[in-house]
Amino acid sequence: MPPDWIEKRTSPSEEVRYLEHPSILMLAEPLAVMAGTETATTIVFLRWEIGSWSLGGYPLWPLGPILILCTIGIVIIREIQRRATVYAVTDDTVFKKSEIYAHDIQTLPASDVDTVESSRTVFQRLFETGSIDVMTAGTDSVEQRWEYVPWPEEAASAIQDARREPSSTSEPVRV
Repeated sequence: MPPDWIEKRTSPSEEVRYLEHPSILMLAEPLAVMAGTETATTIVFLRWEIGSWSLGGYPLWPLGPILILCTIGIVIIREIQRRATVYAVTDDTVFKKSEIYAHDIQTLPASDVDTVESSRTVFQRLFETGSIDVMTAGTDSVEQRWEYVPWPEEAASAIQDARREPSSTSEPVRV
């Protein structure tokens, strides 16, 4: 059973081919920063214990905890972004839903999709994630960019299949 927001924008006969949130790997970058921050904080605390380390008479040791709190805030924001974003492909439509600041649903008819490019870094290959760019005919720009996509080959394949095999019973839907 597709989510309500998909049902409202598709015909009853359309099937969902792909439906995922971005990967939890989206949180790895701020966590890596946090690990570096903790290392720097340890160095600052050790230096504080050994001798005076200050800038213009002000101690530098509070910077470590402040940076850690900022990083935790960034991780929380990224998790909210991750949960508020959904990538979906039906028989006839490609969706990107993002509800961070406003209710934003980008739709592309699958028949208009010209190119689907997927890219993965070495780190993303280890964790089976990647990015997908969806482009339509007649444009030089990316219409939809999906980031931190779990199993990007599966998502790209679902988009390509929807483009090649449109639903035979597709009918216009009023929104």
